[in-house]
Amino acid sequence: MCLSNLRFPSIEARIYFKRGRELFRQKKYDNALQLFNRAIMIHEPYVNVWNYKGIALHELGRFEEALFCFNKAIEIKPKYAQAWNNKGKTFLRINQINDALNCFNKVLEYNPRNINTWKYKGKAYIKLAQLENALNCFNTILSIRSNYTMLWEKKSKEFYQKNKTKRANDYFRIAKKSKSNTIDALVNKGEILCKLGNIDEGLDCIETAIKVDPNDNDLLNKRNEIKAQFLKLEEIIN
Repeated sequence: MCLSNLRFPSIEARIYFKRGRELFRQKKYDNALQLFNRAIMIHEPYVNVWNYKGIALHELGRFEEALFCFNKAIEIKPKYAQAWNNKGKTFLRINQINDALNCFNKVLEYNPRNINTWKYKGKAYIKLAQLENALNCFNTILSIRSNYTMLWEKKSKEFYQKNKTKRANDYFRIAKKSKSNTIDALVNKGEILCKLGNIDEGLDCIETAIKVDPNDNDLLNKRNEIKAQFLKLEEIIN
């Protein structure tokens, strides 16, 4: 197969991919898969389609098929970080934790500042009960994230002012995802600290998360739950 065919799918294949991705975003995964398959029939080395097909299969609980798709994407593009990350998430879902960690480490070789991967790596360590390693992962997220959300929010506002709505929305989504990852990291860090016996530090993390999103009822409930557990422990000790 010539290099140009490898890199550039036909217009027909791209249309199938675009339509499939729209259905995917509507969570119509079965319908999306039909269109992804058509795109692949036209252009077999369509790396993005293999990745999306894998995610759709993952969402449907068809994990072995999902892993096949991610492997196919990686075979076509060995440094495809998204496919490595998604492969790791699938391994994590089926409790093949060491395989998941190998995938996440591969992503971090290519991009050490990938917040999403650090988050899932931390969750993998939690499943292995390696709390100190998990804590390091969530601390890494919080150090990377410093001013990160504000930067993307600023970019979003700039493009809104220039009436470039699509670009502005893209940056806003990045900022929102960064904010979500920050909250996740703080909550996970807080829970780990509590498990390690550092209740006050754990509660401080939850309080910081609440400051990031004061309207999140789940965070408020989490804080109350930890406080209740702490008070119960004090009663037992006394």
